[in-house]
This record gives sequence, C-alpha cells and structure tokens, in this order.
Amino acid sequence: MMIAEGIYTEEHVVAYGSCERFCEENPWAEYEYYKSEDGAKESIVATIDQAAAEGSNVLVFVQHDDLSSVIAEAVTEKAEMYPDIYFVVLGVSAEDLREDYILPANVCCITYQEEVAGFMAGVAAVRLGYTKLGFLGAEENPRIMRYGYGFVQGADYAAELVGSSVEIRYTYANTMVSNRNLTYGITEWYADGVEVIFSCGGVIDSSVAEAASQNGGKLIEVDTD
Repeated sequence: MMIAEGIYTEEHVVAYGSCERFCEENPWAEYEYYKSEDGAKESIVATIDQAAAEGSNVLVFVQHDDLSSVIAEAVTEKAEMYPDIYFVVLGVSAEDLREDYILPANVCCITYQEEVAGFMAGVAAVRLGYTKLGFLGAEENPRIMRYGYGFVQGADYAAELVGSSVEIRYTYANTMVSNRNLTYGITEWYADGVEVIFSCGGVIDSSVAEAASQNGGKLIEVDTD
C-alpha cells in the first residue's frame, strides 16, 4: 500500500503504479491508497494511524519537495510506535529524518542521485549537437538544484569532449505549477535561440512544452514519460 501527502505528482503515479503492479503479480499481497487531507504533519500521522488500524504492514511514502521534512517528522514519530510495520520512504534520507537519527530495522530510506541524471541530460544534449541550452527549475531547493548543477557540468564535460562551446541559461520559476506568464517567458528563450531546455520540478513542464511546440524548440523533462 501507499501513503502520499496529498499533492499529486508524476512520482506519485509511478510509485502507486509500482505498488499496484507488485500486488497484481503477487496475489497474496493487497494494497490501498491513502492520502492525507492537507499535507500537514498531523494529517500524515492520522493517516498512518488509519492504515495501521486497517491492517497495513508496509507503508510506502512519496516525498514532495515542500513536505520532505514533514514526512520525516511523521515517520520518526510513528516508526517506533509500530515496530511491526515497515516504513519505506522514497526521496528522503536518514539525515532528513533527523541529524542524529539511527534508522530502526523497520525504516528504509531510498534516495536518488539527481545530479547524475542531470549530468547525463547535459551530455546527451551536447552530443546531439545542441549548443544553446536552458535549465528551468521549479524552485531553488536542494533536489532541483542537484539536477541543474549536474546538467551544467554534463554539458560542459561534453562540450570539452567534442571541442565546442555551449551557452546555458539557468533560472528558477519559483512555482511548481504551469502558468501563462511562465510560457511567455520560456517563449522568449526559444525566440532568442535556446534550442533545448531541461525542465525540472512540479508540473511546470506543461508551460515549457507549450512554448517549445510554438517555437520549434526541444524539451528534456524530469519525472515524466
């Protein structure tokens, strides 16, 4: 089963689909989708209590950039209370749970190296012949910044390999959602010669995709198939 904090993202879709597929392939396993009301710690704690009362023995949490610390607090509070329930926390490290926290046997943190994915995106863009690149992050938080820094480093690395130079525009939208102003701003990037943009975070990709389609530009996306 799975617990989310109430914000619908592509990561939630992938995590839920994985839980669903596992249960379909293993008929002895059952799953249920739980969602907290507002993403507050109290709501997540209440949802954990509900899942426990209904017999869940594995809880899968999907982090959100704005709420990683809230999920961490809820997990540290409840994991010891429910030693027979396994807590699988995606995108949150042991250090996020608490600086001096020692993971109990029933808690598993699964994290990602976003900078590696960003690096490969930068390498791919340059090796495909693009030299005018852009990075648009939804917000200036560590996870999104790792994607961006990796993208810049990968582009620089590939440019050195092929003996070319690259130009990179880099900014943060300060929003997790698409909007008309964002589309207009990215349209100006494409109009000024940017060939491909690496878009990262929330659902801002809709704005970038719209601008790209209107201007013959390219888009590299995170968390979206």
